[in-house]
Amino acid sequence: MTYGALKKRIAALLDLDDEAVETEGSLVGILNARISPAVQAVARKVAVYLGGIEKQATLHFVRDGDAAAAPLPSDCVSVIRLRRLGKTYGRGSFVTEGRSIRLVSGRAGDYELTYYAYPVFADMEADADTETGLDDFASDTIAYGAAAELCCSIYPGDMTRYMRLITEFEERLANVLPQFAETGIADSMFGKGRGIL
Repeated sequence: MTYGALKKRIAALLDLDDEAVETEGSLVGILNARISPAVQAVARKVAVYLGGIEKQATLHFVRDGDAAAAPLPSDCVSVIRLRRLGKTYGRGSFVTEGRSIRLVSGRAGDYELTYYAYPVFADMEADADTETGLDDFASDTIAYGAAAELCCSIYPGDMTRYMRLITEFEERLANVLPQFAETGIADSMFGKGRGIL
């Protein structure tokens, strides 16, 4: 789904004609003024819950004392795994600290990072033809969350509409969570071979 289609979906959920002529103080004017920050905030939240967009990057780990560390990409939501020389390092092999990642075991050097990323987004009008990077269900979830956020500005006092939108948003988030469990990557630190399990 593109951001333009997402905007149309949000307008439909709010019973607005997004093609209407915008005038000062009109409901479409309020929508256009506030939609970009609302979508950006909700898209980041949905990406955190749903896992978001899977990406890869090469990280260069530098030895610092007894640990090797590297900065994470700016759009990183969570780390899935690291790979180096055919070996996969699961969640027990690294620790994320703020915007960097530190290896618990492993050497300095280049590693392939697989991670979940936030959607790339700047402005609903400028990015109208840009794909959200998420599937249709996640994009529709963003539409409900953003419509709920915007409902307070567009229809102040309409708690029925707000509750309908926010309930649908939260149910969509809750229904998708069981699909995303641990990656199943064996831990390189703890395993049958080490006598731990």
